[in-house]
Amino acid sequence: LQLTEPHTLKKQTKLPIAVAIDRSSVRESDKRRRTDSVEKARTPAGGMVVLEFVDLPGDEPGRGRMFSERLDCPYDDVYFEELEPRFFSFNSPFGACPDCSCLGNRMEVDPELVIPD
Repeated sequence: LQLTEPHTLKKQTKLPIAVAIDRSSVRESDKRRRTDSVEKARTPAGGMVVLEFVDLPGDEPGRGRMFSERLDCPYDDVYFEELEPRFFSFNSPFGACPDCSCLGNRMEVDPELVIPD
């Protein structure tokens, strides 16, 4: 990464900023170094890290992979609440299945079984 020319930024413009923290190979001896690098990148980025696999071609779909501690997706604007025990309780509406209300059966009318007047 080289910065040869200074860039001027506009005050009101939001821009994504990418910072290369480290370059490492996948060897067992480098495991601690990779862990430290991910921690170093994760903290200022608010829990998000992108790992770029340089041995893959530039147009390869999996070359840059995003990892996040947060329960949201920056691509799809999907957000999940923090998991709590109430989500796993059938006595709570938060954990209940919306289709069957946690009864295991859905109450539906079968048109084939309806007797006409």
